[in-house]
This record gives sequence, structure tokens and C-alpha cells, in this order.
Amino acid sequence: MDATYMESKLKEIFMSLEIAYPSNDFIHLAECGANSVNFVNIIVGLETEFNMEIPDEEILFENFKNLALIKKKIMTNAASVQS
Repeated sequence: MDATYMESKLKEIFMSLEIAYPSNDFIHLAECGANSVNFVNIIVGLETEFNMEIPDEEILFENFKNLALIKKKIMTNAASVQS
């Protein structure tokens, strides 16, 4: 998956939720204004924009607490879909 495309879609998700887009991949999303409702909406946005399904047992804030973890999840999903 193209990194520019992924970054663009992530920014769209954050903008639609009125969450500040982190200036680096390791900033905790709570520091950007994300709360528990935003977290659920981020997950829904990821599933929609990247055509992926995140198993319920993996939907934990710790698994998606920063962009680095979110991008890793997207790339892992993209790799498994291509296989």
C-alpha cells in the first residue's frame, strides 16, 4: 500500500472526527484530543477506508494508541489480503 495514500486517508479520518493529526507517529492519540468515542469512530473509519475487519478481541486502545500502531495494523491487513 502506498504510504502517501495511507497518510491521506488517516488525515481524512482524523479531520472528520475533529481530532488533531499527530505531528509524529509515536504521539499518544489522547494527547491529540481523542477520547473513547473517537477511538470507536477511528476503528470504524479504518475498517471503512481500508476495507478491513478488526477482530473484536483486538479492539483495545493500547493496540491503536498512536499512528505507528495504526499504520502497522493497516499494513498487516493489506499484506494478509494480498496473500
